[in-house]
This record gives sequence, C-alpha cells and structure tokens, in this order.
Amino acid sequence: MWSTIRRNTTLWRVAIVLGLAGAAAVALREVVLSSTFQLFGDYVARVDTPERVVALTFDDGPNPYWTPKFLSALDERRVRATFFMMGRNVERYPAVAREVLRHGHEIGNHSYSHPKLILMSPGRVRGRSSARTRCFVALASPARFIFARRTPRSSWSCLTS
Repeated sequence: MWSTIRRNTTLWRVAIVLGLAGAAAVALREVVLSSTFQLFGDYVARVDTPERVVALTFDDGPNPYWTPKFLSALDERRVRATFFMMGRNVERYPAVAREVLRHGHEIGNHSYSHPKLILMSPGRVRGRSSARTRCFVALASPARFIFARRTPRSSWSCLTS
C-alpha cells in the first residue's frame, strides 16, 4: 500500500514539474518572439514631438523587387521614409540602395546579417553594428545616412556615436 502511495506521489510530482517546465518554455518562447521584448536596451515606440508626425520605416532591404515599388508609391504621395537596410543586402544591391537616397529618403543600419541579438550585451551589439557601418557610409554622404540602427527582430533604435 505504501509503495502505491509513494508511486502516485512521485508521478504527481513528475507531472507537476513537467507541467511547470512546459509552461515556462511556452512563456519564454512568447517573450523571445515578442517584437517589443528587449533583454538589454530600450524599446522605443513613441517619441514626443510638438508636431503631429508619423515615422514611416522599412526594414531588411534593399530588395531589387520590392524597394522600387515602395519608392514609386512613396513618390506618388510625396512621402519620405527611412529604410533600415541590412549590410549584406547593401553589398548585394548597391544600386538599389543608392536609388533610395536619390529619391530623398534616409537609410539606417539594420545589422549586417539579421542575427538574433537577444542575449548580446549592448556593447557587443554596438561593436557589431559599428564594424558593419562602413558599407553604408561608403554608399552615402553622412548627411543622408542617419547614424541610427534598428536591431533585428525588435523595434528599438538608438543613435550611434
């Protein structure tokens, strides 16, 4: 009888531990995949300004198919935007990136290869971004390149020095 009670107690304990571990795994997955979660750094969703403005941004380009379509639509509406570009795409399609600038838009650094940065410290993220900024600076005059970056899989941006 005691062995049956002990076995049932052990089974319940195992079930509870597995249930808690599963719940923790699901919660961690939701946090990691959230576009607003930042382990390090600040999440910027709004900037107070006296004017009523909207910041229109595009990430992950330039893309030889989509970027010209966006440029055409923006030109039709006389709207300016910021294109946060990936360094490897700038190297692959420099003419498309130059076209963004020619149309009067700004470009910013969206990393070189879109890595998962969730466990990297802010210093390491800055180091990776600084090392990869050269392809952007070579593309544009400093007045047309905003020295800001938007990290992959998130919405926080920060100015680089």
